[in-house]
Amino acid sequence: MKASLVDPLYQFHLENIHIRYEHSTGREAILEMLHDIIMKFPVSIIDEQSQTFFLHLVVCLADDRDNKVRSMTGTVIKLLIGRVSPRSLQLILEFSRSWYLGDKPHLCSVAAQVLGLLIEVLKDGFQKYIDSLLAVLRNILQSAVNVITNKQVDIPNDATISSWKEAYYSLVLFEKILNQLPKLCFRKDLEDLWEAICKLLLHPDPWLRNLLNRLVACYFATVTEACKENLKGTYYLMGLLYFSS
Repeated sequence: MKASLVDPLYQFHLENIHIRYEHSTGREAILEMLHDIIMKFPVSIIDEQSQTFFLHLVVCLADDRDNKVRSMTGTVIKLLIGRVSPRSLQLILEFSRSWYLGDKPHLCSVAAQVLGLLIEVLKDGFQKYIDSLLAVLRNILQSAVNVITNKQVDIPNDATISSWKEAYYSLVLFEKILNQLPKLCFRKDLEDLWEAICKLLLHPDPWLRNLLNRLVACYFATVTEACKENLKGTYYLMGLLYFSS
């Protein structure tokens, strides 16, 4: 590749990849430029800078308060995931999984968002990673249930805010998993997860309740499809509703 084509990429990387302009329009412009670079430059060049691009995009996804900028950031991350080599993709996967599986709560929320983007791009190729993520999701939901049980949900402190964000983005991740693998609803070892989801329907935050309602609706839609296919089984939420009535 000619130096004249490579140099602008390095200049862009060194001067602008921070995506930290004060006004959102400036950040949007940088994201549009990065989108074009990832789309048009050869994979070998994108690979060389992929980890730097990825980490800066993740910071933007975690910290930016502008919804349009965050949406654009997610789009660029998905494009990057789809363009890099298998080796670079594996590094991105391992970064994201380690953040979600680790013991640093401040990384958990953004990791769940990135993992959701990975699922959208990789689809069935992501299936082998799901079980380890569900174990973390189970713990996060139980912590959120404990906050409600202990009546701490209205106390505005860092712990409850962190718990809410972890639960919300982890449930968005779970929704994306179910979109790819709807029959996962019926796994016996996930019944406690569905029980926690039902308990969290009492959460006062409308965004979280709306997401929980979508998950429950997804469960019953999957039950309906299973019945159409004459698939026999024990459907946990159906039994829960029966015994609650």
